[in-house]
Amino acid sequence: MLVVAAMLAAPAAFADPGHGNGGGQVTTPSGPTPDPAHTPGATANAPSHPKQTRPLCKPVVMYVLQGTAVSVGTGTVVMHVTAGNAHARVFAGQDVTLAVGTATKIRRDGPAELSELLAGDRLMVQVRGCKSVGAAVALVAVGIVAHAAPAGNAVQHP
Repeated sequence: MLVVAAMLAAPAAFADPGHGNGGGQVTTPSGPTPDPAHTPGATANAPSHPKQTRPLCKPVVMYVLQGTAVSVGTGTVVMHVTAGNAHARVFAGQDVTLAVGTATKIRRDGPAELSELLAGDRLMVQVRGCKSVGAAVALVAVGIVAHAAPAGNAVQHP
């Protein structure tokens, strides 16, 4: 009988109170809590990473526009939209003006500048903006991928 009682008590003695469904106690480290104001390189309420600027609306979606470049100006591209993802289909068949900022990534046979885009180039443009029911969205390009127009083809839109 003594052996049976010892065998039943042994698993309870070796059980770890920290594992399971809340049976253990929560312990906190002892000692003073470090003050972020006195930690070198840290400020009291500043996050460890810079905050990204995003539109002040939710949800923010990606518009993907496909079409041809009509004209290229200083900081803008006018394109005729022929296709797009579900969010961008409201622009199909229209000429839209896209703002191009310094952070816009432009590619045309490798990294390129806005001045290297030509009228008639095939474009795929990514725009991040507020989800909108109509075509009332500010179009600031995040990325532009351009391909040269096929030889002998002019701008093809009505």
